[in-house]
Amino acid sequence: MRSVSGPRYRLGKFIVLPRTNELRHNGHAERVSPRAMQVLGLLMEAGTDCVSRNSIIERVWDDNFAVGDHGLRGAIWELRKALGDNPKRPEYIQTVPRRGYRLVQTAQGAGVYARFRRPALAAAAGAAAVLMLWLGTLPLLPQQSGDWRGPAPVVSGDRQRVAAVYEDRNQVDLYIWPGPFEDFANALAHGPGQPPDQARQITNSVALETSPVWSPDNQSLAFLEHPNGGSQCRVRIYDVDQARLRTLAEDCFVVSSPVTIVPSQLAWSPDGRFLTYQARTAGDGDSAVLARVEVDQPVNNRAITERRPGIDAFPRYSSDGRLAFLRLQDSMMAAAQLHVLDAAARPVLVCPTTQIWGLAWVGQDYLVSAAAQNNPFSLWLLDTSTGLTLRAGSRARHIQSSTVADTLLVDHYRAEPLLQLSSLTHERPPENLEVPGIPIAVAAQGDQLAVVTASSGGAHLFVLEPSGSFRPVFTAREIYRPAISPDGRRIVLSTRNSLNENTRPVVIDLVTQATSELAVGDGAVFFGAWMPEGQGFYALHGVPSPLGRRAVLKAHWMDGRAPETLAADTGITIAAPADGSLWWADDRGDIWRKAKPDVDAPVEPVLRLSSLYDSWTVDVEGQRLLFTERNGPGVSLMELDRVTGQLQERLTLASGLDPILGVALGQDDTLIYRRTSPVWNGRSTVPAEAFVGLAQNSDYRWQQCFHPEHPTGQKIAGH
Repeated sequence: MRSVSGPRYRLGKFIVLPRTNELRHNGHAERVSPRAMQVLGLLMEAGTDCVSRNSIIERVWDDNFAVGDHGLRGAIWELRKALGDNPKRPEYIQTVPRRGYRLVQTAQGAGVYARFRRPALAAAAGAAAVLMLWLGTLPLLPQQSGDWRGPAPVVSGDRQRVAAVYEDRNQVDLYIWPGPFEDFANALAHGPGQPPDQARQITNSVALETSPVWSPDNQSLAFLEHPNGGSQCRVRIYDVDQARLRTLAEDCFVVSSPVTIVPSQLAWSPDGRFLTYQARTAGDGDSAVLARVEVDQPVNNRAITERRPGIDAFPRYSSDGRLAFLRLQDSMMAAAQLHVLDAAARPVLVCPTTQIWGLAWVGQDYLVSAAAQNNPFSLWLLDTSTGLTLRAGSRARHIQSSTVADTLLVDHYRAEPLLQLSSLTHERPPENLEVPGIPIAVAAQGDQLAVVTASSGGAHLFVLEPSGSFRPVFTAREIYRPAISPDGRRIVLSTRNSLNENTRPVVIDLVTQATSELAVGDGAVFFGAWMPEGQGFYALHGVPSPLGRRAVLKAHWMDGRAPETLAADTGITIAAPADGSLWWADDRGDIWRKAKPDVDAPVEPVLRLSSLYDSWTVDVEGQRLLFTERNGPGVSLMELDRVTGQLQERLTLASGLDPILGVALGQDDTLIYRRTSPVWNGRSTVPAEAFVGLAQNSDYRWQQCFHPEHPTGQKIAGH
């Protein structure tokens, strides 16, 4: 495959080539992943200013915290390895504790840095020319100089004030907006991004301000203030009417791991007399208890919980004075217990849990948490009277506050349980097709549509009936990559029922619903595609990219011939259109095509994806390739005509598509994909009463809390 070097930039002694993901020095090239190059691009655009971890994850991983946090650490490690950089004595990339990363030196030419697509396109049939795609100068950073820092703004109980943290270059400060949250969101949506004129700046320092929380009378705002990267921490309060800042305590502890600053570390008592916060324990470097300080008498502070190894975090009061908090084993929050104390600070409920990022009371009986029982993060509801935990359909990383008794404000990732069908050849509105659960994979063949969804009991395969309803066909713990046979009668998929098992391909007869397991040898097998005439199938052996590395693509024949290895280092998506050709992607994001897989035909390069996480598919005739690419905060669906080399944009979506879900082409060129709901900056208000109802109607619950009247240990599936 011939490559085009494209634009180049100098970073110290290295030449940066974004098009080929290379760092060159003295004739030697170090290649990095597309994501690592995107991270480097963000740092280059910022000069030597710090770029926060949240900003990088938002831009490079579409604000997917569960994947992005791990991916960012890997990308930084990859860049440092390629640059030969020592993190303890950095020459190129410096870690800014609790904030993000910055370049030690400015890259030459980085002010006009742009992402380039790096494909090699097949031109007209028989031609050997290689075409380069120029997709414009898409900026990696927002155009404004600063950014509203996550998680979410904090709304006062009367809804007439909003507190938000604004980050501009190396300074993070608190602002108050004198009006409803909706007006605040609209001002940012239609403004240039900097603080609106109506917003009042209440801090101006080099310290970080975090965890703002409004008093019950909505007249005061409490927050934590601590130096960037320092261990000192102060509890401060701002009186709105008097425009006065006061310090209440100087011994607070801030949970700041594993990513940036964790919210919700302050709580007002219901009467507004006390503030509860996390206080450092003497002599313990990573330990904290909950303490309370009297607002009008700051010298009167005392511990609420006992000194012990670990961290007591996320204090939240109910309206009747009960205190809920999380007891962490360490700041990584891998394991924890949820505790509830009565008004006299006596324990009444203890619930084992995993990662929780924020708590909020709904009325007097329910606690809402954002927890990673299984990634991605989800919203959970705890009935404190019974100890029953219920999962709701919304996703969230943080819960910043309970704005009023009936509304929550969350920082979340909403994946609606919908599939959206949009025609590429007819001007008609998209159709929403409800499926039972959250869709995680889709397959189409002519007028046949199959969907894999996740809900209680694992994964479920459904097929669309002519009546418009979905018929359940198969259930397992995990289901991967279903594919419908050319005659529409069979589906083959990969499945397993235990983490100790390898995935195995299973064929399902859609008429009789009989299942049979295909013998493909040892090792994990991810099914790829049927051969056009149904005489065999293509399977991926091993864990393919982007889930893993070094998978092998093999052809399996129904007539008993020995399997044939066709390609190594393959990605997760395989296509076998009716013209008999075979298409696949490799670990680098290159898409390849082989005209006749069963003979010694040449392999031709078609396109290089900008990311291993891009989705792609091929039309039934093998003439058109559809693929996704980043388009600012969203994604564009591009179409490449393989014969003419013509490239055009077909569709713009609000956010990215998971390559496992991917895109599929159905009958009459109907494009099938999952729709995501665009919300302001990833945040949304959730009506708490509706949320409670949603959780109680959920299909998954368990009882796991220590409660005097309700013993623990029983796990319940179903409503």
